[in-house]
Amino acid sequence: MYQEFLRLKAQLEAEGLFDPERKRAIPEFPQKIGIITSATGAALRDMLNTLRRRLPLLEVILAPSPVQGVEAPPALVKAIQSLNRQQPDVIIIARGGGSIEDLWAFNDERVVRAVATSDVPVICGVGHETDFTLCDFAADLRAPTPTAAAELATQITLDDLQFQLSTFHSRLVSSTLNLIAEQKATLSSLTAQLRYVSPARRIQSETQRVDDLSRRAYSSLVHRIQLQSTHIRGTKRRLEALSPLAVLARGYAVVTRKNDGKVVSHVAQASDEMNVRVSDGEFEVKR
Repeated sequence: MYQEFLRLKAQLEAEGLFDPERKRAIPEFPQKIGIITSATGAALRDMLNTLRRRLPLLEVILAPSPVQGVEAPPALVKAIQSLNRQQPDVIIIARGGGSIEDLWAFNDERVVRAVATSDVPVICGVGHETDFTLCDFAADLRAPTPTAAAELATQITLDDLQFQLSTFHSRLVSSTLNLIAEQKATLSSLTAQLRYVSPARRIQSETQRVDDLSRRAYSSLVHRIQLQSTHIRGTKRRLEALSPLAVLARGYAVVTRKNDGKVVSHVAQASDEMNVRVSDGEFEVKR
């Protein structure tokens, strides 16, 4: 059996099934774990107790299977395929210790290939720390015991989460207090600047400036009106002095011929009928 173990190990190793490059990282915070083991063995009880203690909120999917005997290899392969369809975050395949005959199902080529080609990372915890099976080499991670496999599958425990939560809470409180302090300092600075350039003070200054401009504008307007009034009165006096009506008021008259309306300025221009315009009206004369 040992010679067969070495032969199959060399063959599968040559095919690259055991290459370190194929190993996948185990999720740090799994939410769902699949377990393949005997439904009645002590290994299952130990793993469930460990998982419940370390991460109580974890969902566990059990795919029970015989772990020794001729019926074990096909059952183990079927359990791996079943869990792959349910897509847990990690799969634990495990059993307690025993002789090489008892553990031989985990050296079966079908089981080893199923472990190596699993879509979900696999932790193998078969036997005791000194026991090695081909599934150990094909799995993404080997655990020395089933209990150790459960511990490796839950790298972050409930205590870790509580500690992280407490740390985040402290950081949040500290950051909030620092932010409040910074905002208070900024507010104090802005308040001081506001006092220095107070809108009320500027409004008062601008109001005084507007009042001053209003007084100056009013004074300028009154002065301009006075100048214009003086100019208008002078123009009026000049117009009155040059007005024909003023000349008529002094006793002069304007004589026009009735037939064509031309002004008579010489005796020779007189006609038989003429109009005489005086200061308060007009009348006709006949020659």
